[in-house]
Amino acid sequence: QGREITGSSTHTIMQFGIARTFQNLRLFKRMTVFDNVWSAQHRLPGIPISRVLAHDRAAEQARRAQVYELLELTGLLDKANVLAENLALGESRKLELARALAREPQLLLLDEPTGGMVPQETDEMKRLLQRVIASGKSLILIEHKMDMVMEFCDHIVVLNFGEKISEGPPSVVQADLNVIEAYMGLETNDVAEG
Repeated sequence: QGREITGSSTHTIMQFGIARTFQNLRLFKRMTVFDNVWSAQHRLPGIPISRVLAHDRAAEQARRAQVYELLELTGLLDKANVLAENLALGESRKLELARALAREPQLLLLDEPTGGMVPQETDEMKRLLQRVIASGKSLILIEHKMDMVMEFCDHIVVLNFGEKISEGPPSVVQADLNVIEAYMGLETNDVAEG
């Protein structure tokens, strides 16, 4: 949106409509699934702290309804009263996504949203992210599962040991010899001859 955010504090960046998930989960493990998402709603963009602290039954009911909607979206509605520490990895990743969505972001930064997941969990997360994208949110995805990257990304930047080696649409990146060599372990000569 034409706004420079480099060096801005985390709470300032969140006010700009950006939310993120983490590769290493950052859940409140001793809180319920519901309370994890509920707590993420504090200081939503455009809502003054005085309104959050004031008891407004209608606003509280609306926020509760939103939590339940997010739990339904992520397939965690039946786990609302379960402590986060008792969730499986795939469920924990969905909970972290629900928390990020509770911030009502325009842009979601997802760091390895399927990291450590088995294929079935990965497929569930893919379907969930498709629904998030369909709702009009933009994603920046850091992911090592190439099928997921190719499926979700319109524009890809490939890093190898912190250095950008390719950038462009999936078809261009997929055919880039630097990418093939770095990620498939093939020598460029092998690809040219093969």
